[in-house]
Amino acid sequence: MTDVEVRGITEDEMRDYLRCAGSGFHNGSDVSDEYLAYARLYMDDLSRRLGAFVDGGVCGTTGSFSTELTVPGGTTVPMSAVTQVTVLPTHRRRGLLREMMDAQLRDAAARGEIVAMLIAAEWPIYGRFGYGMAIEAAATIVDARTAVFRDPEMHGTIEIVDLKTLRELAPPVFDRHRLRTPGAIHRTAVHWDLSLDVIPTPGEEPSKKRMRVVHRDRAGVVDGYAVYDPKDEWVHNRPNVKLSVYPMIAATCDAEADLWRYLCSIDWVTEVDAQVRSIDEDIRHLFVNGRVARQVERCDNMWVRLLDVPAAMAARRYESPVSLVLDVRDDVFGDGRFRLEGNANTASCTPTTDPSDVTVNVDVLGAAYLGGARLAPYAYDGRITETTDGAIAAFDRGMRTARAPWATTGF
Repeated sequence: MTDVEVRGITEDEMRDYLRCAGSGFHNGSDVSDEYLAYARLYMDDLSRRLGAFVDGGVCGTTGSFSTELTVPGGTTVPMSAVTQVTVLPTHRRRGLLREMMDAQLRDAAARGEIVAMLIAAEWPIYGRFGYGMAIEAAATIVDARTAVFRDPEMHGTIEIVDLKTLRELAPPVFDRHRLRTPGAIHRTAVHWDLSLDVIPTPGEEPSKKRMRVVHRDRAGVVDGYAVYDPKDEWVHNRPNVKLSVYPMIAATCDAEADLWRYLCSIDWVTEVDAQVRSIDEDIRHLFVNGRVARQVERCDNMWVRLLDVPAAMAARRYESPVSLVLDVRDDVFGDGRFRLEGNANTASCTPTTDPSDVTVNVDVLGAAYLGGARLAPYAYDGRITETTDGAIAAFDRGMRTARAPWATTGF
């Protein structure tokens, strides 16, 4: 194994760090002064940008930032949002990734963060480090040409706005949505500027056709917004316009339905394609013919890793009461046995020496943590077992939530 030094980078090492990350993500190895200045906006704490140094050069990267994650029950927990994980193609299979992941997990735990979350480029990578696939996403597509709403009446109003206005109006709406949506995270002012392209990524200018709208309820309060890019083509001298929608966030059911009504009613629009939607978004009931709407491209989105099992399990709530002893297997922070008691209003998770009801790997616990994953399939390969009959089923009922988790912020 190659000798590897993993540590936070310095200001002078930022360009090498970004060159490595760009190479790993196939974005090129050149780092312009413009891009370096752009990266400084979100890489504000370089102690959280870890480089894997081999012979003095940056050959691997992983970054993170601290944020708040909404968990079942509407509470929030401190979370490490993991990003920029790369290894140079010249240095694969030398143990760099494991060294970086181990250092990053321990660093996040030392900072008091009890959960880590990331988007995985490949399925097999992060389970090795205790991450479990916790949130899925999908696209919702509507054939606007034939979409007839059962209730065509708008319950509020739609207003077309410019970028500056959306930047002012969107955050309160997002926070109303975020605090009731497991999987959603807090956004800083810089994150808002980057996500809405107030500050565009160098070399990736937003579409010049981009449209932005907000929804107001009948009292005039903004409770939803959407951003969409039209793409038009003419077929047999007739216009066909497809809308690519991302994001679309609503704080109420009326706002969400009205946004769909609006998007499907725009002249010449033949199809509405909304990206990164919750997997349990089912809008077929809005239409006279539900087949005009379909869900496609369902796939894994976010992976979760518990850094402090008792703190994390006590922070969330349980729609179905749960009472059992968990034996948790964790290669990084060590195994532990905990008594979990929880319901819709309160929860506790404390160390115990009592006999366990369920033995579970920490990646499986991370997968189920936000309420979107069933536990039973993990029994097939022994990653969860029971010593008390029916304990897995009881644990599964306690962990599941009526609404699927939804990660509405990428990083």
